[in-house]
Amino acid sequence: ATLFLQPVPGTDWIVFLAMIAEIIRNGWADEAFIAERTEGFEDFAPSVLATTPDLAAKVSGVPADLIVRAARVYALGLRADEATAAPDGRWLRCAIRTTCEDR
Repeated sequence: ATLFLQPVPGTDWIVFLAMIAEIIRNGWADEAFIAERTEGFEDFAPSVLATTPDLAAKVSGVPADLIVRAARVYALGLRADEATAAPDGRWLRCAIRTTCEDR
């Protein structure tokens, strides 16, 4: 995996909320998809905006910069994150590890 996020067991939820908030804050959300396939997004979106990458980092142990980077890759695709390019030009995967084991 290009991005390896390993939150403290049981804290992956705050990493996901911070990623969602970052996607919304930066305008990376697919508004057409949301409008066509979801209900209640207008109520949901403001409720997650207080979940910053810094807050999620304190709770989960995942560095805030990796949370932001993961949100960008998730929302825009791997090509949006030039640091994910392998030397031979291949594009690599992003993974979030949520297994329970010693860190």
